[in-house]
Amino acid sequence: MHTNTLYQQCVNASGSVEAATDPEVSSKSDETELEIEIKTVFHESQDVCGSRKIKKELEKRGFQISRRRICRIMKRLGLVSVYTLAAFRPCKTKCSESSVKMN
Repeated sequence: MHTNTLYQQCVNASGSVEAATDPEVSSKSDETELEIEIKTVFHESQDVCGSRKIKKELEKRGFQISRRRICRIMKRLGLVSVYTLAAFRPCKTKCSESSVKMN
């Protein structure tokens, strides 16, 4: 038998073992709520915010979530900040071919 206090609390509260052993039911709804909030913050900033700014904005809105978790969710949703995208540079400068004075 489990000795986890959360398990015992769930069993005592609901009276069923199924509700106590399935923690994914509540975590999936929390995860979708976080995904929606992260999407809205990201699109409100015109796709400029990274995970650090999103974390600060979510703290203002009352969410406490780690930056790494925000990064995982952003990667899963395909959200990439404009600043992290590589810019195409069509012309490269040539190396300096000037002679160097040797002693």
